[in-house]
Amino acid sequence: MHDLNYLLLVSRWIHLSAAILAIGGAAFMLLALLPSAKSTLDDEAHQRLREAVRKRWAPWVHTCIALLLITGATNFLILALPPRIKPMPYHAIFGVKFLMALGIFFLATALVGRSPGFATLRENSRTWLGAILLLAAIIVLLSGLLSQVRLSSQPQNGDAPSVSAVTRKMPAAEPTMIAASIMSHRPSRCRWPGATMRMAGRRTLLAKPTAHATSHTAAQHV
Repeated sequence: MHDLNYLLLVSRWIHLSAAILAIGGAAFMLLALLPSAKSTLDDEAHQRLREAVRKRWAPWVHTCIALLLITGATNFLILALPPRIKPMPYHAIFGVKFLMALGIFFLATALVGRSPGFATLRENSRTWLGAILLLAAIIVLLSGLLSQVRLSSQPQNGDAPSVSAVTRKMPAAEPTMIAASIMSHRPSRCRWPGATMRMAGRRTLLAKPTAHATSHTAAQHV
């Protein structure tokens, strides 16, 4: 927990909450509110309902857009600037995602605005709400792709080095060193006629034949 970045945690929480609220509201209006109002209300009542919904929904849309821009920039500065991550392909994918997000912001602002220049968009609100949901679905896909790219490009500090990496770093061992290392696991003592070899750890002691042992051996031959 000592490595937890609380600023990043809060920023991502706000970012996801704002996105859920904005896209969820658009999905509700497209899939439930507009079809129900069209099938149960006459044109005049329908227009009054749309205006009332627009007035209540517009401040939330503007707030969500502001939060998404601020927290999105914060997340990018914390996660995606070099040397934390390689620019390619992360920045290219992020650029496509950002452009799509700007498209959603434009359509959402036009649909809840009062500008006469966007009256045509508001009259075809179902079509443009569908476009918003489609762009949002692509953004979710790109966000998952960015997470995979970020995880694959960052080194894992806790990972143990592979066997091949360790082998490449090890110098070539001499035969005597290998033999000494093997014998060090099972210390033993060998006796030969006229000589004594003691092996313990990596040290080998070879004692010269004593005069008594030489004479004893000669006597046996006689």
